[in-house]
Parts: sequence; C-alpha cells; structure tokens
Amino acid sequence: MATSEYYKAHREERLAYQKARYAQKAEALRAYQRKYSKLNRKAQREYAIRWRSENKARMKESERRRYALHREKFAVKNKTYRKKNWTELKEKRRLRDLKYPERIAARSAIRRTRKLGACMERVDYGAVLKRANGVCAICLKPFDLFGIHFDHKIPLAKGGTHAQDNIQATHAYCNMAKGAKVG
Repeated sequence: MATSEYYKAHREERLAYQKARYAQKAEALRAYQRKYSKLNRKAQREYAIRWRSENKARMKESERRRYALHREKFAVKNKTYRKKNWTELKEKRRLRDLKYPERIAARSAIRRTRKLGACMERVDYGAVLKRANGVCAICLKPFDLFGIHFDHKIPLAKGGTHAQDNIQATHAYCNMAKGAKVG
C-alpha cells in the first residue's frame, strides 16, 4: 500500500491522534507562543504593519466577504452596541468628571492655550492649593470646600501662559467677577 493510500484509509485515526497529541501539549505550546511573542513583539508588529501595507486589497476583500457572510449579525450587533455603549460611555465620563474636577479644568485650559498659541506646561493643582494657604488670591478670604477655581493671573486672552507661576486659587465668584482682567 502506498503512503498516500494509507493516509486516505486512516484519515480519521490520524486526526484523532493529532488532536490527542495537541491536547497533551496545548498548555506548553501556549506558554511557548506567549514567550515568543513577548520576546519578538517589535518584529511581529513591524511585520504586521508591512504585511497590511502590501496587502490592502486582499484585506479589504477578506473583510467584504466576512461582512457578506454575517451581514445580519453585524447589523444587529452594531445597532445594540451603539445604543448600549454610548449611554454607558457617557455615564462613565460623567462619573469620572465628578470624581476628578481638576481634569475638566485642565482639558479646558489646554484647549484654550492651544487655540491662542500660548506657552503651556503641566500644572500641579495640588501645589497651587498649598501655595494659596486656604486663602483666595483675589479677595483674601478663606476658602469654603465648594467653588474653588484656578485662575490665570495674567489671562490667556491677554498673553499669559498656562504655567505653574501664572495660576492662582480663587473663589468661583471672585474668578467669574474678574473675567479676563489682569491682576
């Protein structure tokens, strides 16, 4: 009996044997693959980027075929995913912003600084509060726990910088009343 005939005749037995061998060594193979990936992460990433750039048409065709096979599944998944996750994402952001109000102030300041093209550096708002010693820089009255604002001594609109030495802690009311005035 020729080799190919033997393989054809005993196909099921060979497949069962291969599955059993793989099951015995599965964990060792996975560990080896994890270790190899960890050691060669950069090379694998470069290869993947190069392959994608060389095979754009092939990838597009593969995605098109996959989408055509599972069109209904994708349509339902996208619809429910958008509805469910959008509300969850909004809620997570809202809770995060309540927990870290300084992030809101920092994002706003960064946006305004970039828009005006002013100098910008990272500001430690905790250090600004310590420097204030619990007293508003405008009215010189002590802070209450609510309504602390961080104000630019020289406003960004007047050419000030978003830097540690140009930021002061104030009452919300004092800051709003000051507006874009210097000092």
